[in-house]
Amino acid sequence: MPEGLEVEDIPSRRLELLAALRSSPVVRMTRHPWSQSSTLEGGPRPELVFSRAPGPLFITLESGLVIGASSQPSLISVTLWLASALDRTEAHLAVEAGDPMLSEPRFARLLGRRAASITVLVRQPENAKWEARPREVGVVVGFDGAREIILAHGLHDDSDDFAVLQRDDVEPSLWPRLHEVRVL
Repeated sequence: MPEGLEVEDIPSRRLELLAALRSSPVVRMTRHPWSQSSTLEGGPRPELVFSRAPGPLFITLESGLVIGASSQPSLISVTLWLASALDRTEAHLAVEAGDPMLSEPRFARLLGRRAASITVLVRQPENAKWEARPREVGVVVGFDGAREIILAHGLHDDSDDFAVLQRDDVEPSLWPRLHEVRVL
């Protein structure tokens, strides 16, 4: 991997990381909610903690590479980076895709699979301030023999929150404002 990939940036500038998803199966997906309170009162229903609790996602590939994913409200975009061991140990709570209480089974079904296609969702500008921002609000990863996963910036509720979704989780009113760009 070229130097500089540990820097958090928008998906279109992290194509090497996205390409890694196509070259090696995903063996683990771990969500690190910012606080335990995000999994308790006032947070999402228990089975939605993996997909909706605020905090980054770490995707571990069979090759050993770990890709971090989150979002930046100032960019109106999902962000990706090459994760380090420090990134994953700073969190107090880890929620695995296969957790029977804090995740839905549909996310665990993606483990062991390799990405077959990757698309970036770009949102139309809603005002003049948005025009100068990247607005890469989703990374759609299609897996061999399985459904897609969407690393999303506010697509479930039109917010500034990072979420891990599938197509049917996206707020229907947002689809007309999204443009899909196949990157790999």
